[in-house]
Amino acid sequence: MKQEPGRVIWDVSWTALLKLLGFSVAIWAIITLRNVWILLFGVFIFVAAVNPIIKKWQRHMSRVLAVSLFYALLVAIIAIISSVFIPQLVKQVNDLIHTLPGLVSQLSPYLSGLREPSGISVADQLSQSARNALDTISRGLLNSTVVVISSLATFLTGAVLSFYLLLEENNARIFFHQVLPHNRFEAVYKTVSKISDRMGSWVRGQIILMLVIALADLILYLVLGLSSPLPLAIWAGLCEIIPYIGPTLGIVPAVLLALSTGNILKAVVILLINYGVIQQLESHVLVPKIMSKALGLSPVLVIIALTIGVELLGLVGALIAVPVAAVISVVVGEWPELRKIWEGNAS
Repeated sequence: MKQEPGRVIWDVSWTALLKLLGFSVAIWAIITLRNVWILLFGVFIFVAAVNPIIKKWQRHMSRVLAVSLFYALLVAIIAIISSVFIPQLVKQVNDLIHTLPGLVSQLSPYLSGLREPSGISVADQLSQSARNALDTISRGLLNSTVVVISSLATFLTGAVLSFYLLLEENNARIFFHQVLPHNRFEAVYKTVSKISDRMGSWVRGQIILMLVIALADLILYLVLGLSSPLPLAIWAGLCEIIPYIGPTLGIVPAVLLALSTGNILKAVVILLINYGVIQQLESHVLVPKIMSKALGLSPVLVIIALTIGVELLGLVGALIAVPVAAVISVVVGEWPELRKIWEGNAS
């Protein structure tokens, strides 16, 4: 910036303007193509989780055969689940949807004394919400079909991309080696490898936790004779991916369903066993064993990451917030070494 009597002249170089333009274009691309970035991030996580398995199988067969065998097994598992569990799941979900108005009616005695500051009965509001939900479901069948088709196309795109990335194991290393000077290559590739290892550990640990919780809740619901046990157990398992509040969200439908039958004891048993046994087992045995070394994030950072993720991308943001935070933590941890190499190379 130059100063002359009576006026100020800003002296901005073309390099600075180009950097500002490049930064603006990058921000625009991130926002506009966020669905593409989410897909690529999901592919990266999947490859990071599967690659250690493929490497173990490579000791006994070629990598092409190992990847092909893994995908064949994956397709077989999906086919079995689709033929055995999906029809039952769809039936139980439909039953649950059709019993929703009755469930609200059954819950009315427990909620009759509750009123909002406006004076509206909570029970009446829940009943109206249930009717609105059913109307939305009936009107949204076409939109749901479009969403399912779009999601299936995205899934297939990710599966194909993951397949080729797994086949071409050394492509990432070759790419970084070609675009980076030798003294920068090792540091960058080490950082990427750490991110990949951490993401893979997180995915494998998360899948184990989800399966254990879903199976434990399924057994509990079957023993208690709760209707629609399969979707309720799957819901509980899926909620495990949401830190801290996930376990609570996972049992809410089961407790409400138990209350709707007038069986308060059953609802209390669900709460006690979930919080007193299943969640304690998860917190003190499963999580320390499986997840303690996967992420290395403090609870405060996890909560902040979840808040930002939900604010930016809603449910998708909640799902990817923790792994994204883990990636950032790795980069921050490696930043002093990366910066030292960059500045040393520049000088």
